[in-house]
Amino acid sequence: MSVVSFGLFGDQGVFRSEATGAARVVADRFGGAAINVQYNSKKSGGAKIEGLAMSLQAAANGMDANNDILFLILTSHGSRAGLAVKAGRLTQTLTPSISPTCAAQYGRYPPAQT
Repeated sequence: MSVVSFGLFGDQGVFRSEATGAARVVADRFGGAAINVQYNSKKSGGAKIEGLAMSLQAAANGMDANNDILFLILTSHGSRAGLAVKAGRLTQTLTPSISPTCAAQYGRYPPAQT
């Protein structure tokens, strides 16, 4: 079992706390061995779309596709357009169309068919 948890909105520390706390709860409950928590701050951070893609790839590389589970936790402000990513001066939007593409490109599983 792997946990990838990202606090995407750096202007508010609550997202760091949520990402860290949620990862801890999931790992404690399900016995996670691999935990990757990243978060942004007002000045910078690694919880960007590219960092998410790399983290998903690293998690996928260490997993047994037939037996392991990946918990992906994303915490931020959002809207129908997607989730806000704010790291220092960088502002991005993790859109619903990017999310499955990212998982399919960097993971082992195809995107869900809609």
